[in-house]
Amino acid sequence: MFLVRLMIFVVFSSVISGCAGMYRYAGKGEIELNASQKQALKYYLEWIDEGQETNYDEKEFDYAFAISPSTGGFASMEYISSDLRGMTNILSQEGAIERCNRKFKTKDCRVYAFNKNIIWNKDKRKKSLKSRK
Repeated sequence: MFLVRLMIFVVFSSVISGCAGMYRYAGKGEIELNASQKQALKYYLEWIDEGQETNYDEKEFDYAFAISPSTGGFASMEYISSDLRGMTNILSQEGAIERCNRKFKTKDCRVYAFNKNIIWNKDKRKKSLKSRK
């Protein structure tokens, strides 16, 4: 009985931490995308659509798009979903932030979009990017 309870606790904890991790790296505050960020966001959406159409052997992907408010920079990252589904959303976001910070020599990159959802200012709003095409 103890092992059953322990397994339920571990599974429940993993699910909760994965959901909380989804917005851990989201940017906050007022933001207006510049022209190059808007263009990159458009390509990012097309990239997701192409990846979903190709479907890479039926595997699912998590995507993240990060921006830098101070430099106007941006970067994106994808990770193939694994058995640890909660981890790939974190890895894709961390990867996009790291790539953005390194490329634009800054430390202020934060996630603007995860998959097709804007998560910047997540506490205030959640918009789908599908309508922004």
